[in-house]
Amino acid sequence: MKLSRMRALVYTDFAQMKLIYPFVTVMIIFDSISMLFWSAAQGEVSSIMTSNFGIVAMFFMTNAFAFDEKNGLKAYRKSLPYTDTELVLARYMTPAGTALICIMADTVMAYLGTMLCKDGMSPEFGESLIFHIMMIVTSIMAVPALAYPAFFRLSFKKAMAVFSVVGIIGLGAATFMLMKGALAMRSETVYGKISVPAGLAVIAAVIAAYCISFFIAVKFSKRTDR
Repeated sequence: MKLSRMRALVYTDFAQMKLIYPFVTVMIIFDSISMLFWSAAQGEVSSIMTSNFGIVAMFFMTNAFAFDEKNGLKAYRKSLPYTDTELVLARYMTPAGTALICIMADTVMAYLGTMLCKDGMSPEFGESLIFHIMMIVTSIMAVPALAYPAFFRLSFKKAMAVFSVVGIIGLGAATFMLMKGALAMRSETVYGKISVPAGLAVIAAVIAAYCISFFIAVKFSKRTDR
């Protein structure tokens, strides 16, 4: 598996959806800037916008399957000298890469914000940061982990039905997690919190589910060749 081959597959998606990737980039930038202002104001990490951004970004990225269906590219991709693992990995790289970029950008902005905060870093900064990272990973990667294999096994319409149901459930779960954190916060702030071990456990569970989903999708992709 060569990096240049994977880059070509990812670029194919970019070429099909020239407006979607810039839109997601703008969302990430806006999220990072808002993180800087929130942490500079209170010395903590705010997740008030993260779940919505993550869910919207994930829905936009999943349009790659719709473009394949519309332009008849699914069969064309299969005819190219790529393995099933490479074809599936190209689709799984985008949400994972987006989550990683969000985590890195928001973490840097959060630390910069605390340096500008007149009261300095809050004692609960670590708990709010791990909650924020958990929200990013969950909102961007959880739904693809559950729904992506369907696109490599079922017809597009059936896969979209599965994705829609899982997406609605995922949006509800992300909103619930955010509101639960908000209910537990101090009345004058807008910060969700979770203990570091619990947050790491949730993040690890989502990543594990994402990896398992990838291997299932590869098997489904191979079966469609038969």
